[in-house]
Amino acid sequence: IEKLTFQFNKTANNRLFLNSINSLTKSKDYKFEYIQPNLFPARLSFSQDHWGYFNGKSNTNILPKNLHYLDNISYGGADREPDHTKSVYGVLSKVIYPTKGYTLIEYEPNSYYDWVTIQPNPVNIHQGLVLKSEESGISKTFSIQTPTIQQIKIEGFGSFNSRDCTDSPNMGNRHKI
Repeated sequence: IEKLTFQFNKTANNRLFLNSINSLTKSKDYKFEYIQPNLFPARLSFSQDHWGYFNGKSNTNILPKNLHYLDNISYGGADREPDHTKSVYGVLSKVIYPTKGYTLIEYEPNSYYDWVTIQPNPVNIHQGLVLKSEESGISKTFSIQTPTIQQIKIEGFGSFNSRDCTDSPNMGNRHKI
């Protein structure tokens, strides 16, 4: 049966880091190195990004700021934006094997892609159409300039009521819709 000794380092924030696993025969010792373990935050810190990694921000809560459904409410939300230089504090960076060989561990930040829906203020375009009595349908073309590529929804309606038509000489055989 092999006897092993686990050696830990305790930071000022009471975080434990495994420094080494030692055997009675030094030929089986493992050592571990970390990135800035003393800068790793206290447990349950509010300094977290969207994925829960340390971001170094001085937040007083964990609710993200700028939630689109709370536009009109001021609630002092947390800055949950990632900071890759700080998100790696406290992570394992090197394992040194008993053979004195080692493995360096490199981390890369999270990334994500998502569709974003922006609800612009509706724009109402009112255009009049004139339908002649002998016409069964009518169409009109409109040009709409948009600042970005986006989906545009166009709704239209029309009504006709012959009861409201007048025999006014200036309308001739046309009715205004």
